[in-house]
Amino acid sequence: MTEKFMPPDDARALFAYKLSKMYEQADPQYKKMINIVRDVNETYMKNHPDSTTDTLDRVTQERHGAIRVATPSELNEVADFFKVFGMFPVNVYDLTSLKRDSVPIIGTAFRPITKEGLIKAPFRMFVSLLQLDDERFFSKELKAKAKTYVKNRHIFSKHARSLIEKHKNEGGLSKKDMEVLIESSVESFKLTEQLPVELLKNFGYLHDESKIISKETLAKIEKKRKLYYVDEELYTELIKDGSDIAADIICFRGTHINHLTPRTYDIEEVYHGLSQEFNMIEKIQGPEPITSSTGKNIVLQLRQTSYKAIPIPILFRTKERKIKLGCHKNPFGEIEQRGLALTEKGVLLLKNEGIKAFPTTHKEIASQQLGYYEYSSTNKMHSITYEDFLAVSAAEIFKSNLSDDISKIKKQEQKKYNDHVQRFIQIFENNGIPIMNSHTLYQIQQTQSKENIN
Repeated sequence: MTEKFMPPDDARALFAYKLSKMYEQADPQYKKMINIVRDVNETYMKNHPDSTTDTLDRVTQERHGAIRVATPSELNEVADFFKVFGMFPVNVYDLTSLKRDSVPIIGTAFRPITKEGLIKAPFRMFVSLLQLDDERFFSKELKAKAKTYVKNRHIFSKHARSLIEKHKNEGGLSKKDMEVLIESSVESFKLTEQLPVELLKNFGYLHDESKIISKETLAKIEKKRKLYYVDEELYTELIKDGSDIAADIICFRGTHINHLTPRTYDIEEVYHGLSQEFNMIEKIQGPEPITSSTGKNIVLQLRQTSYKAIPIPILFRTKERKIKLGCHKNPFGEIEQRGLALTEKGVLLLKNEGIKAFPTTHKEIASQQLGYYEYSSTNKMHSITYEDFLAVSAAEIFKSNLSDDISKIKKQEQKKYNDHVQRFIQIFENNGIPIMNSHTLYQIQQTQSKENIN
């Protein structure tokens, strides 16, 4: 890469920072959560300075976000965008066909694919594509309405798309161009329909849902900021059909980030701390840790929890073209603890026999080829961090942050829908950005560490 281009790692770090600042404004509880996580991490490292392979600096800046898109063209748009920042799709997560807690989306995670990239700027984005053609979730009539509504929608502004195209053609962007793209894209990931609480207080409308707002008041508000309206009829129809996620994806101007997750060393302690002040989901998702014979717990793959989504004020446009105040549940505060990346053999053991089938030391786990490890010339062995996601945990958390009447699946033969994952993969193949397999990446990291010894 020539000097004229901003390095992707630097750009990704700046993008993650700007996104965090924006999200602090969108979710009033977020900053408090970050402070609790930071305090737990600092205390943990003071008490356990040698217990992890990832430094406090990395874990402190680490984030993953999540967005949802409606169409293959939108998915291509975000794939091209994340490539600018050195982030590539890894794994496919089919949330439509889980035995329980299915939701109408298939996702992948855009992330750095090298150890160095993850150390410099550990940022990921979980991107889900709504499965509007899946008749287990949507009637033909509702699917047609939804597709019409998003037919010509774009995720990014025209200028941002031109910069993404420039990156494609020239192989990079200057620092100036990258900063412009970042500022524009952060705006694209904002829920533009969200109304500032302070603004609502000024006009006495806070927590007064379904109240029609006069034209005079709207004119006063629009002097302070541009207003966007949600189609009440379509939104209500999707919600009544149990498609909360579809309403969140379809009814707004574009995508928007619905959580921005920090990482912790001790999710049990964070959950306890947050429970004192936040409305938390019922439990921590993911595998229980192994009680090690050395006295230190071994965390496998990924553990996650969250506080529940908060209602945010938005404006609905009624069938009669009137404007009224309403709310939409969007941002929720997720936290994660990352553990050992399991081999395919380890994943199968966990799935079929559970956590009790695992050995209780890293040495035994490695000898049985159940987990990935790095090796050094001093005969030390370090666990490789799991950098990806779990479909079941993602679905559990998504569902915990929806209404009670959710995703009523029509019971039909599963085989009819077995090709939807392949269609998802094909979208990326056609765009020249194939989805990678995380096991391949972990195996490369493990093998390279052994070769470096020799």
